Amino acid sequence: MNYFRAEAIWAWCRERQSWLVLGVSGVILVLPFSTLLPLYQWPPGIAASHSPLIVWHLVAMLGLAGYVVTQDRWLGLFAAYIALDALRAPMPGRAWLVADAVTLGAVAFVVLRRLTPPWTDRVRALLGLSAIIQTAVASLQLLGLDPFYAADAPFKQPEVRTMVGTLGNDTWLGAYLALVGSVAPGWAIAPCLAGLVFARNRLGMVALLLALAVRYRRAWPVLAPFMAAGLVLGWWVADKTWDTLFSRLAVWGRGIRVWWEHSIIFGLGPGSWNWYLPQFETREHFAQAHNEYVQLLFEGGSVGLLLAVWWIWTHRRRLVGHPGAWALGVLCLGTFPLHVAVVAATAVIVLALEP
Repeated sequence: MNYFRAEAIWAWCRERQSWLVLGVSGVILVLPFSTLLPLYQWPPGIAASHSPLIVWHLVAMLGLAGYVVTQDRWLGLFAAYIALDALRAPMPGRAWLVADAVTLGAVAFVVLRRLTPPWTDRVRALLGLSAIIQTAVASLQLLGLDPFYAADAPFKQPEVRTMVGTLGNDTWLGAYLALVGSVAPGWAIAPCLAGLVFARNRLGMVALLLALAVRYRRAWPVLAPFMAAGLVLGWWVADKTWDTLFSRLAVWGRGIRVWWEHSIIFGLGPGSWNWYLPQFETREHFAQAHNEYVQLLFEGGSVGLLLAVWWIWTHRRRLVGHPGAWALGVLCLGTFPLHVAVVAATAVIVLALEP
């Protein structure tokens, strides 16, 4: 089936090869005049050296998004929208990093979605092995034996006591383990839970246990007491304060007000959260919103959020029973898994795997 599908795609490309050649040639011929575009309010000298590269980059991203459209219409349109929206963001470098990540993630998703057994089982096993390694590294960090980080690393400070694995951040480690544990083989679930306790990541615990409840829903009456006990125990061992929750609520509220006052429809552009929020004297600054839904509304506006919601709606039958989708949905409520490359890439492959 995959072979014939690849042949069909190749035949489609051959049929449109002349149009592709004309399109690429046309873009190249137009590039010398792209210096006249009012991009990012650049002065003429800077525009002459930067605008052609931006235009060429945009065309490449739109081409990849066009390929995604042929496989997953609304995901491809979302990627194209983010790429176009990057033309109006205040920080071009950050905006294009976001646009590139979204487009490449979309391409990876439609490619990885074609995985079939036994490859899907092998990928799950590799993810589980990766989680065990991360938990092992975190246990070494707990003992002060980690060889990867300097002596002043956060997890070596007695008053902090959070483990970060090889990811360098306890929040990222927790999100990674929650996503992996949602689809990994059964033998990797306990190490994922242990790693979450080491990372003191309560949100990750909730995300993973909810994912497991969806994954083993037929055995829910039997597993429910054990899951509840595990959550209570993990919550107690994590022993974190609630200070950051109140700070996040304040920052989210300020971000929504800025969005409402400045750009309801198209948002303020990808990667713009870190640019605008410090200028509006928030009580506490977060480089990311720590809420993917709020940040998407802020940066992509109502259009970006509606495209994402519509994609979820069109895939609802698959996502409702997908443990990884539930884990990611919870993580997006209080952190930024889609803005950390290693976690976002893991989320792509987790969602691509059949539940």
